[in-house]
Amino acid sequence: MQCVISAWTASRTKGHEQEKSLEAARESLEVLNKLIEGKKFFGGEIIGFLDLVVGTLPNWLKFLEQSEGIKLFDTKELPFLHEWAQRFTEIPIIKGSMPTAEDLINYNRDRQKAE
Repeated sequence: MQCVISAWTASRTKGHEQEKSLEAARESLEVLNKLIEGKKFFGGEIIGFLDLVVGTLPNWLKFLEQSEGIKLFDTKELPFLHEWAQRFTEIPIIKGSMPTAEDLINYNRDRQKAE
């Protein structure tokens, strides 16, 4: 949750406040990257609660990158988390249920037009 709050704050601020928020988001992502290292899912070989909680994070981070220019989900810095995200988001029921980054961008664009 800290990562989402920090990333969203970074997308809405500038300067020092944005840098603080980006650093907090990176720290949270690094914790997740270490937790998933050597595992297929956070629970081991099967999907667990943490997988479901963290599952939407990759698409939200892609959304922030594409819409706000904030890059936090770097493959080189977070290799284990990136591998997990690829694996998790390709599970058919997850893939069919979760909004993609493009869905989020379109929703945001439509919402802004309506305002």
